[in-house]
Amino acid sequence: MLFLQLFSALIFYSQVQGVTPYSLQNCMVHEQWSKMIKVLCYHQNLPRVPSHLPWNVNNLDLSENQIASLRQSDFSKLSLLQVLNVSQNQIHLIEEGTFTHTSSLKILNLTSNQLRVLSSSMFDGLGNLTVLLLRENNIDRIEASAFAHLMKLKVIDLSSNKLHSLNALDVVFKVKSLEELHIRENNITNFTTKDIVNVPMWLRELDASHNPVSFIDVATDALYRLLSLDLSFSGTHNHITWIIQDPCFLKGLKRLYLGGIFMTPLDIGCGPKTELLFARGDPPK
Repeated sequence: MLFLQLFSALIFYSQVQGVTPYSLQNCMVHEQWSKMIKVLCYHQNLPRVPSHLPWNVNNLDLSENQIASLRQSDFSKLSLLQVLNVSQNQIHLIEEGTFTHTSSLKILNLTSNQLRVLSSSMFDGLGNLTVLLLRENNIDRIEASAFAHLMKLKVIDLSSNKLHSLNALDVVFKVKSLEELHIRENNITNFTTKDIVNVPMWLRELDASHNPVSFIDVATDALYRLLSLDLSFSGTHNHITWIIQDPCFLKGLKRLYLGGIFMTPLDIGCGPKTELLFARGDPPK
């Protein structure tokens, strides 16, 4: 998957050190190849973003702290920042203009925080962002223009939130550059392509696993370009009923993940054979 490949590259980037690290208050600074600066401030019980960060930091890790909000001034001098990890904090507020001066940012990790609403101005300034991780928040609403300026966004992870329906994700499906979407564990009960009005041309991977979907209605060709669909451990009592109006509506599908689900044999035939992948146990009879 794309986001795993990106994080593998990030791990490599994090491990290759060119200079002996030095410390700032509550942070460790690594200089890499004289130009690339990584600052580690994780697990320091910080109540806010430090104000003493080097202006030329590329990679900033503020995870596992007690930060409750991101303010307009927090990153105003960090124009070279490319990777920001603020996961596992208590962030419930991101002020308007917080990312105005961080146009170089490519990866933003907001996993495990307390966000409820993604507002229209929350991500303004992030025109080069490619990966947005929002897993394990309390998100139940996404405003219409929340992703409007994220022209290069390829991966969105909204798993383990409270979005409940595909209608609530309409704004997400309008991100034209999107290639990979994760919406597992959102308590989605109905999966019908009638609720997907706009689909990004480049969307290839959709993870909707671990949702209590009782039936799947493929009534339109909204997902015909999709290569991978993960529905593992979904359904009521791990049972799903499929309604496919036309097998060609999923003609591009190469991988269908159905681990932990009982269903009758499924033939999605209109092109190259789909590979059914079961996470554990034997395929249904």
